[in-house]
Amino acid sequence: MHVSRALLQDTPSDMLDRMEEFAARSEANWERWGDLTDLIVRKLTAAGFRRHDPSGPRGGFCISVWDDGVTVGWSATEYKEDMVSPFEKTVEHVMLPALEQILQMTGFTASSIPEGQDNSGYIRVTDWHQPAA
Repeated sequence: MHVSRALLQDTPSDMLDRMEEFAARSEANWERWGDLTDLIVRKLTAAGFRRHDPSGPRGGFCISVWDDGVTVGWSATEYKEDMVSPFEKTVEHVMLPALEQILQMTGFTASSIPEGQDNSGYIRVTDWHQPAA
């Protein structure tokens, strides 16, 4: 993450500390889960899905890297900015279980995140093994 020097000069030290901690945690998460993330992207792209890009072509699977694994979600193209329409919720409700099954069938250790947890309904992926033929 790159931040301008002018912004940093006016930023309180406790905020700078939090930014540094976040950057260090993000880097550690990418070191731990980056290869798995790349493999998920390759497998889902090979299956015909596209990756959602919030600043470009919207719609498709979403990837986030956390302390406890890689989170896979789904995004439709209908919404503007951060709005989520009833249509998108319907599509997500169908797509997430399908993505979970596809990930499991292609060798990933993947499971839906239970209700009450952050990112509930999305899919947590923690490992991959070559599936049996």
